[in-house]
This record gives sequence, structure tokens and C-alpha cells, in this order.
Amino acid sequence: MHIITDQKIIKRKTRIGQVTTLAGLGVLAIGFVLSMKPENTIIAFGALIVGFICTQVAVYYGNRWGRSPREDELVVKGLKGLGKQTYLYTYTSPVPHLLVGPMGVWVLIPYFQDGVITYDEKKNRWRQKSKNWYMRFFGQAGLGRPDQDLINYRGKMTRFFKKHLPADQQPEVNVALIFTAKNVVVEAANAPTPTFALNKIKDYMRRLPKESPADPEIINAVKELLPKESV
Repeated sequence: MHIITDQKIIKRKTRIGQVTTLAGLGVLAIGFVLSMKPENTIIAFGALIVGFICTQVAVYYGNRWGRSPREDELVVKGLKGLGKQTYLYTYTSPVPHLLVGPMGVWVLIPYFQDGVITYDEKKNRWRQKSKNWYMRFFGQAGLGRPDQDLINYRGKMTRFFKKHLPADQQPEVNVALIFTAKNVVVEAANAPTPTFALNKIKDYMRRLPKESPADPEIINAVKELLPKESV
């Protein structure tokens, strides 16, 4: 598998995580000191709010880029072993992770949340049941809205291809959700979009060329459009 990566973006986002972590801790410390004097109550309260926001931003960036293995490293690990005809574009396309090869064109959306992941068909929502409520509240951002994420990411790639490729070379843009936490349990076979734990995604991608192979001409056109090497 060929991996085309933008290292500059990774370094920049890692730096953002480091700066917001220090800023959040600093503002929280200032707010705590100010709160010791009654006349500073309003200012202290404001500082604590700002510090909390900075901390949440730091958690977001830290979980994705501030630790090793990073999000991109985990995606590579989950797909390692796919053939030489497969290309993984990391931060080098309109979406963070794009897989292109005999299996077609796939937008991969990783989530670091742990616990049990299910899909609620009535509400069209993915749900997370965390095993550790303390870590979920203080050390991990919520699952958010995967249903909106997949619409946004698919839309970005679809618009990109419509702009740069002729009508007869438009690929189908598929989306897969990947949960990368070590102990996550994914019970979402009923989801409308393929949803896997990290250790299941490679087998799924390997089966696709046998079950419904992508058009080689379209895949080659996509590869020609995208970057040829890492930066």
C-alpha cells in the first residue's frame, strides 16, 4: 500500500494541541488564584470558562495528534498489508483520510472513542456507551454526529471529483467509520454506512475487489488527479 502524507499539517496540528494545552492550564491556574478574592469573582469565573474551552480544544487535538500512535498512524496500521494498487491519502485530499484502489474510493472517518458503539435505526444515530464515565467526561470528547460527518465528507469529495473529472470518470464515493480505541466494541452491523473497529477494516476492504471490483479506468483517473508523493 502506498501512503501519501502531508507531514506539515500533522506538525501544525500537533503544535496547536501543545499550545492549547499549556494555555488552558495557565488560564485555569489564573482563574483559581483570582477566585480566592471575592472582588475578582466575575473575572475568575470568566477565566475558568476560557480555560475549560481551551482544555476541550486541547483534548480534541491531543487525542488526534498529540500522542503516538496518532490518528493517521492508527489508520495506516489498520490497513497495512493491502496491495500495491492501493493508495492511502492522508491530509493530501479534501478529506483527512482517503483510500483509493481496487476496492473503489473510500473516505475513512476515524473516531477514538471507546466503549460500545451501536446504531439506533429509529433516530439514525450512532451511540456510544462508555465503560468509564469519568474518562468520558474529563478525558475524552463525545462521539458527536457521525451521520453529519459522513454527509459532509462525502459531499466534499463528490464536489471535488465533479470539478476536476469528466462525467464518465466520476467515482462512487463510499464512506466507512473506523473506531480506533484498543478496547472498543462495535455492534453496528445495522448501520447504513460500514462501521468497524480498527482491526476489522482491512478484511472488509480485501473482500470488496472480489465482490464488486471498481472500474480500473476510473480509479486510475482518480490517482492521476491526486498527489503523487508525500510533502
